Amino acid sequence: MHIVEQVNHTERLQKLLVWAKKSQQNPNELKKKLLLAKDKYGFIAWHRAALFGRIHALEALRNQATELELNPHELLLAQHEQGLTALHMATQENHVGILQALWVWAEQAQQISNELKKKLLLAKDKNGCMAQHYAGFLAI
Repeated sequence: MHIVEQVNHTERLQKLLVWAKKSQQNPNELKKKLLLAKDKYGFIAWHRAALFGRIHALEALRNQATELELNPHELLLAQHEQGLTALHMATQENHVGILQALWVWAEQAQQISNELKKKLLLAKDKNGCMAQHYAGFLAI
């Protein structure tokens, strides 16, 4: 699944997700195996899609997560081994469209409070850097 996001094969991703649903696995197992499984480098598919600027893959993953009733926090705040979130990765690679989409999804996911947006903006990696720090590195 990680390679699918990396090379932007959205149609293949859709087929994979449909196949997974047809396999009639327990939804919690499906979440774990497809959406939250980490590769050997500590990335989940969501991270790879954000890192490589694959908006269609991110949308497909988000739709699948919604369908499986995955808490949006689990994807939006998921951290790589180094503590990076998808927001960190998209910022680091200057993927403005991904940044905007992540922000919109965070707003949609939290109808009542600003808790998710705060957590998303204030998430720090293992070096203590927030996504804004990576934006500052780009400006230099």
